[in-house]
Amino acid sequence: MHNEFLLLGGAKISKSAGRMPALRDLTEAGHPAMAFRYFLLMAHYRSQQDLTGDGLSGASSALRRLLARVEPLRPLPVVTNYGDAYAQLGAEGRLALDRFDAAVSDDLGTPRALAEFQGALRAPGLSSRDKAVLAAAADQALGLDLAGLTAGSPQAAAVTPSVAAERIEELVADREAARQGRDWARADEVRAELADLGVQVTDTQDGPRWSLAAAK
Repeated sequence: MHNEFLLLGGAKISKSAGRMPALRDLTEAGHPAMAFRYFLLMAHYRSQQDLTGDGLSGASSALRRLLARVEPLRPLPVVTNYGDAYAQLGAEGRLALDRFDAAVSDDLGTPRALAEFQGALRAPGLSSRDKAVLAAAADQALGLDLAGLTAGSPQAAAVTPSVAAERIEELVADREAARQGRDWARADEVRAELADLGVQVTDTQDGPRWSLAAAK
C-alpha cells in the first residue's frame, strides 16, 4: 500500500508522461521483484517516493543483507499473531517485539519497524531462537517471505538486464540532441534503434522519458 504519489525521476507519474512502469519493467531492468516491496516499506506510506534505479538498487542490497541475517535462523517457527510470538519469546525478545509492534501501530511506521527489526537481528543479547521468532513475526507484518527467500533467489537477487540502462540513457540523450538540432532523420534513426531494443520513449514538456515496452 502506498497512499501518496510515486514520483518517477522527480516528476509525478501521469498518463501525459507516458505509460506507467509495470513490475515487469523493473525486473527486466535488473531489479528483483521483492526489492520493490522493500523500497515501499523504506518510506512512510503518506510520503512521496521517487522511483529511481538507485533507490531500487539500494532496496535490493538492503533486502539481500536482511535475508543473509535471517537464513541462519531457519526454519522459522510458526507465528500467526502477536500473542503467538510473545508466548515464544524470552524477556529481551519481548521488548524487541514491543518496539517493533509500536512502530507498526504508529500509523504503519514501516521505516521505523524495519529499523527496529534490523537492530534486533544484530543485538548480541538476543538468542538465535528469539531472533527467529522475531523474524517470523516481522514477516507477518512486512510480507517479505523471510521464511522462504534466500539472498540468491530470483525474487531477491539482481538479474542482468538485456540492455544496460547506461546505453539506453546514451541513446535517449543522442536522440534528444538530434531533435534539438532539428536533425529529424537522426532522431528517427535513434528512436528506431531504441524500439529494436524494446525501449519506448515518450516526449514530455520536462524532456524525454523512457521505459521498457510491454511484451506483446
